[in-house]
Amino acid sequence: MRMFWTTSDRDPIDRQYTDALKLGSSWKGSQSFHPRGPKFRPNTDYYKKWDVTMDNMHLKDNIDTLYWCKIFRAPKINMKNHIVGFVPLLHADTQSLIHHMILYECDGGPDSMEKYVTLKGAQCYGNAMPEDWNKCVSPVVTWAMGSDGQFLPDHIGVPIDGRDKYYMLEVHYDNPTFRKVMDNSGVRVFYTGHLRANDAGIMAVGMAVSPMHIVPPRQSTYRTVSLCDKDCTNVIFPERGIKITSVLLHAHLASRQLKLRHVRHDQEMATIAQDGRYDYNYQQARELVKEVTVYPGDELITECVYNTEDRPQLTHGGYSTKQEMCLAFVTYYPRTPLASCFSMTPVPFFFETFGVQQFLDYNMEGVEKIFLKLADSTTKKPPVHAPATHVALPAFDDAKTLDELNQAHISYLMKQPSFTIEDDNEPNLFKDLEIMEPVEFQNKTFQQHLDNLPWEDGLLTRNIENRLNNGKHMTFCRLHNDTLALMMNTYAFPNFTAYREPFNDACVALSNKFQNTALTVQSSYLLILLSTALICIH
Repeated sequence: MRMFWTTSDRDPIDRQYTDALKLGSSWKGSQSFHPRGPKFRPNTDYYKKWDVTMDNMHLKDNIDTLYWCKIFRAPKINMKNHIVGFVPLLHADTQSLIHHMILYECDGGPDSMEKYVTLKGAQCYGNAMPEDWNKCVSPVVTWAMGSDGQFLPDHIGVPIDGRDKYYMLEVHYDNPTFRKVMDNSGVRVFYTGHLRANDAGIMAVGMAVSPMHIVPPRQSTYRTVSLCDKDCTNVIFPERGIKITSVLLHAHLASRQLKLRHVRHDQEMATIAQDGRYDYNYQQARELVKEVTVYPGDELITECVYNTEDRPQLTHGGYSTKQEMCLAFVTYYPRTPLASCFSMTPVPFFFETFGVQQFLDYNMEGVEKIFLKLADSTTKKPPVHAPATHVALPAFDDAKTLDELNQAHISYLMKQPSFTIEDDNEPNLFKDLEIMEPVEFQNKTFQQHLDNLPWEDGLLTRNIENRLNNGKHMTFCRLHNDTLALMMNTYAFPNFTAYREPFNDACVALSNKFQNTALTVQSSYLLILLSTALICIH
């Protein structure tokens, strides 16, 4: 919900005056908030603190988007403790540049990780980042802009053990004005030796970050979906299931609505979490009013709706804020080995959707390997104003199976920035794939083919949307140790009976009442007008 407010020292006596008040008052504003859900705010004096911050990280003035990573050794504790919450540590001069921060647990001991503790950090997933850091894949803290942190319910805690444990802090800097600054942002983690009843975990579900996640231009609404399949949950989740306590929904600037859906035996259950008016500047985790149980064999669907009416060009999935994501970070218990459950459109199916059968110099199997392996040429981002360079598509040994390639690379798809299309000078694999078949598309790159499609044709766009959403989904079930629990597999989107919200007479009555009345709070000198929209949330 978003609340708009304004003030005056006079009573509003008619509609004309209140309209003028809205426009003329110098003391007015708006604030997003979640109107329902428990708030866990304990007295932090009872907990131990661990500050995890960057060390004078220099953000240069020639990069608009940067992911910076740094390794930390866990606090010196001799036994298992529980993380119970965190707050962001931000600075006034750089706060607006911090898009999100994630603290990952690393699957590595002193032999491989201790030597990195003294480093100031490295650009995440770039040439300078050591290979060992790719084993830091299990989120324990997730913060996004607008959030004031999170504390867990009293019966759960994320386990932390100071004996030879290492963590990686990832900070995404969004620097559209190319400022040159020094930053020490991070998080303050609260933990305790008084163990809680249950070990909690955080898993990421949603769309694998990939250029094949596309949102057409000039659309009032465009929906994408991703699948966490039943085989993954059946293998990983305990017999009694997991219980979800909170969800952080995450997307970028074009997103308007997000939803985490729940399917069991071809029947949709009540929505786990949703945001019908997504505010990019307010990404606070949603504490559930009632915990949701997800059993083995259940499926999770992450759904996003976008608006690109102000965008003349296609938007791709990616890590820049001008690109898009569709993710949900789920806090649950009991903890399992699952780090993430993602899906993406299978590569051949994606190109078939756009009528492309073959590329020049590469068969479809080779193209599939390129996109699944996420070769080095697509993961290293130059400065935004770097001179244009042609991306040489890598060759592959056909004797290697896709499974071998994926085991090493797909397992961290979410954390591998592919490429950005924010600037014409930046590399884009779609620009390097020249179409050979069908004949009518020859002498075009795939990116040109996409750009030339008549996206204003509503029937065409809806057909593409429906095929990509309701067609095939390739899934990735990734564990804390950076391996796949199951070989990647392709599934048809589940055919299920949609959930129907129970009719709520009281909610409708309240909504009608608030639509026809103004809420005023009066004192001798001050009148505060609160203009709110009542949203009924199950």
